[in-house]
Amino acid sequence: MTNMTKVLNCLAVVSLLMTMLPCTVMAPVDEPIEAGWQFHIDEGVDYLSMPAIPGDANPDAVFGVDVEIFGYDPATGWFMPTALEGGKGYLVRCAEPKIVDITGTNVEGITWETIKANLVDGWNLIGPGDTDVTIDDTIGITVIVGWDAVADQWVVLHKGNMLQRGKGYWILKMPPP
Repeated sequence: MTNMTKVLNCLAVVSLLMTMLPCTVMAPVDEPIEAGWQFHIDEGVDYLSMPAIPGDANPDAVFGVDVEIFGYDPATGWFMPTALEGGKGYLVRCAEPKIVDITGTNVEGITWETIKANLVDGWNLIGPGDTDVTIDDTIGITVIVGWDAVADQWVVLHKGNMLQRGKGYWILKMPPP
């Protein structure tokens, strides 16, 4: 076997391994992987939503006991969910960076229209499901914000912006006058 053949064989193996390994670059949003989804959770506070719901949707089973997950109900406030749901946003607190793989049933069919239809008066913590959702209009909505964990700041969203899959967002709906 020539040296050139050995080099080409090594390159072929490296190329094959690179396509089989999941991306390990830290990213603020989830990345789809062959068996489901992958979250790159940064240290501190962030907001997420579930693009897929695993068979055991208990937050401890999904993210581990070292990650705190909080839901929000406009009528009663903060709570610790016993099961994660599609279309909902969650506050996440993590002591150190963590990568979590999630397999399960994709949360499909969430559109801007379905998000708006499910809003109640006051603050709503929502999630877009397994696809990004474009904000088509802001009729009846006072503000839409997302948390940028990297910059450690709130980002105001407007018509034409995208709600990214795997992220959680706050939407303030005001009652009609």
